[in-house]
Amino acid sequence: MKKTFILTVVILGFGFNICAQFRGNNWIFGDSIYMHFDGNTSPIVGALNSDNGEACASISDSSGNLLFYCGGRFNSNLFKLYVYDNVGGYVSGSSNILGFASATQGCIIIPVPSSVNLFYIFSNARLFPGITTQAFYNLIDLNQNGGLGAITLSNQLFADSALCEMMTAVKHANGRDWWLVLHMYLSDNYLIYLITPNGISGPKIQSIGISIINSIEGESLFSDDGSKFVHAMIDGNLQLMDFDRCTGVFSNCIQLGDSICYNCGYYGLSFSPDNSKLYASMVKDSLFQFNLLAPNIKASRTLIYVIGNLNYGFGQHEKGENGKIYLSHKNDINWQIKDSITTSLSVINSADSLGTACNFQPFSFTLDGKLSYIGLPNNPNYALGPVVGSTCDSLTVGVSDAAQKFNLNIYPNPAGEEITIVTSKESAGELEIKDMQGRLIMRESIIYKSTRLTLSDLPNGVYIINYKTKEHQYARKLVKMQ
Repeated sequence: MKKTFILTVVILGFGFNICAQFRGNNWIFGDSIYMHFDGNTSPIVGALNSDNGEACASISDSSGNLLFYCGGRFNSNLFKLYVYDNVGGYVSGSSNILGFASATQGCIIIPVPSSVNLFYIFSNARLFPGITTQAFYNLIDLNQNGGLGAITLSNQLFADSALCEMMTAVKHANGRDWWLVLHMYLSDNYLIYLITPNGISGPKIQSIGISIINSIEGESLFSDDGSKFVHAMIDGNLQLMDFDRCTGVFSNCIQLGDSICYNCGYYGLSFSPDNSKLYASMVKDSLFQFNLLAPNIKASRTLIYVIGNLNYGFGQHEKGENGKIYLSHKNDINWQIKDSITTSLSVINSADSLGTACNFQPFSFTLDGKLSYIGLPNNPNYALGPVVGSTCDSLTVGVSDAAQKFNLNIYPNPAGEEITIVTSKESAGELEIKDMQGRLIMRESIIYKSTRLTLSDLPNGVYIINYKTKEHQYARKLVKMQ
């Protein structure tokens, strides 16, 4: 599944890593919560229009002034992404953007490389309840509407496979371009896209780690220097690996999780500022630290805190401009309950320190009676610069993968009594059809470029089609309708 999107942009200036450390100066999340990091030890809390669930992101300019923000509203249309200008109004042209309020990393904002006024807004969206997510991109031009911005391109589908809710990004080794990473459900495939001044290309598909089959929820994150990547899932999966910012390739995958289950594993993640510690919180009530410098990283796991009440859990993590790590909370019984836990953030004050010396203070940062809904802005490290000494340039290296020589198509979809499987070349493989719970429904061997399958015994519903050859693995969503 190789797609290339070429977007012609007008370059009005160059935003190449100029004081980008202030891009994350303002957070808007939860129940109209506005946190502003103004250089003080503790940020200022205010209010700005929003009702953001887990899905939210915000971006500021190089001086720390809020540009715009986005999120999915919990108490409105869950299947939309709302985009707001810097004073809390709705951005022109944003009324029908697809999203999903309860997607863990349901949106992320990436500046168009080499432009100061154009930004991509990527979103995970569910088109129907219960369906795994697809990914779309939108374009906002801040030169329009008197500087408040306008959406000039919306709902461009770029990942149509069944996806997990993770979506994160990191700067390319050249310090200008970006890598965007997603993960396919019922698979061990990461989808890796390259974002350059010429547009979006990819995905490069890399199979690494274990297949994710029990849930789609969980956070993913790059370390501040971009050399490490971690992926948590609430089924117990916790994968740590190295990342090459030049080639966009993962390696050295380590499984830090204890067991594979449902709704008992990890959810929130953060790296210490010096990239030596990893913090991972359980979906229920425990926070752990891993020492990434230890000979056995998994064995270094240290319990930092237990809430002690299974009705409460940790949510997403986010590192502030002050170097402290903030953690959100929820009440599992009722997300609307307001108390001293749900209307506060916990803080890791000295995250570089080993063990309990990290100075974790539970529920210590008050949100003035507002709910975070366990979400915090999904902001990448905008300040990350080039890899010193690297000659890698994405405009010449690009995204190369054998997948560009092989394509898989299934039609009609939605289907009736029969579907046709079409590949771009003859290649022996195995096709599986599974239901949304991961149960195997059908398995067939495929040899020819065009193969018909009868679905008369398949009940109406939504299914996942997995197609595997020696070189490739693809997943597609199939809707069966009479």
